[in-house]
Amino acid sequence: MKTQITVFVLILLLTGKICYGDVIPDHSHYVAKCVKITNLDDYPDVSLVGFIPPWAMASDNYLISSSQCLTKGYKFNDFKIFAVKREYLVGKDLQKLDLPRDRNALPSNIQIEPYYGYMNDSIHISGLEQYYKIAGFSSTQVILYLWKEVTTFNDGKPDLIKTFTYDGDASMLYQKIQTGTSSKELKPSFELFPNPANKKFHLRVNNLYVGDVPIEIVGLDGKVVKSITVNKFSYRLDTDIQIENLRKGTYSVSLKFGRSVESTKMVIK
Repeated sequence: MKTQITVFVLILLLTGKICYGDVIPDHSHYVAKCVKITNLDDYPDVSLVGFIPPWAMASDNYLISSSQCLTKGYKFNDFKIFAVKREYLVGKDLQKLDLPRDRNALPSNIQIEPYYGYMNDSIHISGLEQYYKIAGFSSTQVILYLWKEVTTFNDGKPDLIKTFTYDGDASMLYQKIQTGTSSKELKPSFELFPNPANKKFHLRVNNLYVGDVPIEIVGLDGKVVKSITVNKFSYRLDTDIQIENLRKGTYSVSLKFGRSVESTKMVIK
C-alpha cells in the first residue's frame, strides 16, 4: 500500500511539473522582454489596469506604472489592459472588478504580450524592450501605439533601435477619458484662464495634435468677433489671447484640431 501511495505522489509531482513549468527546448536560450507604457503622466486622471481573468493561472490584476515593465502571471494567461478614471478606483478592490463588463472601463485597442520566452541559439537575440504610448481615447477604447523598440544581442552586435509614429488621426481622439459619460458631457482638451477675463486670457492645450490651430471667439448672436490661428508644435501649447477690444459678455471659444472642433464658454468682464 505504501509503495502504491509513493508511486502516485511521484506521478502527481511529475505531471504537475510538466503542466506548470516551462518545457525548455534543446539548444535554446531565454529572451527577456520588457514592455512599458511611457506617457501615463500626461493623463493624471487616468489609471491603466493590467487585467488577468479569474480563470487564468496566477490571476493578479495590478496598476500599470510608466516606470515598470508590464507583468503577468504565467505566460498562458489572457492578459488585457483597461483604462479607468483614477477616481473610480478609490475604495475598490482591484481583484474584484469585472473590467470586461464594466461600463467605466475602456479596453485597449491592441493586444500587448509582455512575455517573450525561449529562442533557438542560432538566433542571437538576448532581449527585447518595447515602449508604448497612449494616443488618446475613443468612446469605446484607450488607443495605444508602439513608438520605440530596442533589440539586444548576445553576439556583440550593437542594439537595434526602431522608432515609430502613430499612424491614426490623433485629432479624432479625445484627450480626456470618456468612461461613464454621455457625449454631451465630453470636456475639451484645452483650458482658458482667468475666466472671467478682461484684457486677455491664457490658453493652454494638452493633446497630441500638431499643426495650425484656428481659434474663433463667437458671440451669443452667432457672429465671429475674433479669429486667429496659432501653431502647435508639441503636446502642450501655452499662449495669451488679447481681448481688450471685445465687449463684456459671454462668448464661445472654439479650437479646431484638424477635423475635430472643441468649444467652451468664456466670460469677458
